[in-house]
Amino acid sequence: MYLEDEARRVLLSIQQTHPRTRDEVRGVLLQRKRENLIRHWAKLRRVQGAAIRVIGRVEYDRIRPRMIYCAPQDKPLWDYLRHCVSSAPWQDRPGRALRLFCVDEYSRGVLGIVDMGSDLQTLGPRDRHIGWTHGRKMKGGGLRHVANLGTCVCVTPFGWLTGGKCMSVMMAAREFGDVWHHRYGDRLGAVTTTSLYGKSSQYNRLKEYRYLGDTGGGGVAHLDDGSYRLLKAFVVGNSKGTKWGASGSLGGPGGGTLNRLNCLVHACKLLGLDFDNFRSGQPRGVYFAERGYGVLPFLRGETDDFEERADSWDDISEWWLDRWYSMRWPKKRDEIAEFDPSIYEVDRQIELCGPGVQGDTSGDQSEGPGSSPGVRS
Repeated sequence: MYLEDEARRVLLSIQQTHPRTRDEVRGVLLQRKRENLIRHWAKLRRVQGAAIRVIGRVEYDRIRPRMIYCAPQDKPLWDYLRHCVSSAPWQDRPGRALRLFCVDEYSRGVLGIVDMGSDLQTLGPRDRHIGWTHGRKMKGGGLRHVANLGTCVCVTPFGWLTGGKCMSVMMAAREFGDVWHHRYGDRLGAVTTTSLYGKSSQYNRLKEYRYLGDTGGGGVAHLDDGSYRLLKAFVVGNSKGTKWGASGSLGGPGGGTLNRLNCLVHACKLLGLDFDNFRSGQPRGVYFAERGYGVLPFLRGETDDFEERADSWDDISEWWLDRWYSMRWPKKRDEIAEFDPSIYEVDRQIELCGPGVQGDTSGDQSEGPGSSPGVRS
C-alpha cells in the first residue's frame, strides 16, 4: 500500500505517546495551540493592537451583555480572539457556521466569542437522548434542526463573573433561532455543546442545558499537523473507488469528512489496527438544550412543529445580571481591577503555552467541532 510503512510509524508513535490523563490532555491542547499561534503569528500580530483595545475597553462595574454577529470585516478580530483567548487550538468548522461576539452594550468592548454551526454527525449521548434512527437523523433531515455551540469562550474577566453561562443561554434564545431559520430555512429545535473535560461548571444550574453524559474519548488533539498530513495522504492514496473533493471530503459508501478523527479511523482500518488504542483519552461532556416544548418528537419526525420558548437576549441579559453578576462582582471586583489585557498578546500566549505550562487562560468554555472536528460517540 502507498505510504504503508510511514503510516505505521506515525501510528506507533501516537500509540506510545498519546495522552491518558486530564493533565496530559491539557498539555497536548496547549502544544497544539502554541503551534497554531506560531503558524499564524504574522497575521495575528496585525490585529493585536485592536484586539487588546476592545478587550481593555470594558468597565466591569457597569456592563450589559449582548450578542452581535461577526461582520466579514471583523472576522480577523474574531479569529484573533479565538486563537488567543481559548486554551484549545482552533480550526474552522465544516458545514454551516455563524460567528458572534458577546459585547458590553455600554462600552462596546468585547466580553467573549461564540461560534455556532452544523452539529456532529455522530454523538452517542445526543442520539440516544433524542431516540434517533440513522435514517431519521441523516436522510430524514433531523440533523438540520440541531446546531452545535462549538466555541463559547469568555475573555478572562467576564469568565470570572460566570459570563459563559450568559453566552451559552443566549445561544438557545429566540433571536438565534430566527437567524438560523432565515439563513438555512430550518427550524432550530435544539443546541448541543461538548465541554473540554467532561462535566463542566459552565452549565451547572442552567435549566436550558441538560447533561447527557460523556463521549468515548475519541478526540485527536494529539495528532500533530505533520502526522495528519501523512495519514491523510495514506488514506486518500489507498481508498480505491472513493471520490474525494478538493477540501478533503469523501462521498460514496462510508462517506463523510476526512478530518483528523476520521482520518485516524480510516488509517487504522486500512492497516487492520484497533482504533481504541489511539484514542486521546479525552472524554467530553455532552450538553443538550431544547429550544421549546415538544422538541424531541419534532426531531424524531413524529410531529411537524414545536412550541418555541419566548426568551430574548434582553431577557437573558437581565436574568444573568440579577442572578449571577450581582453575586460575583463584589467577590471579583479587586481581581478584575488588576487584570492586564496584555496577557492576550500573541507572544505572551505562546509563552504561556510553553513546555511545562498547564492551565486555562480563558475561564469557562465549551469547545466543539471547531477545535476538534469529527465524529464522537
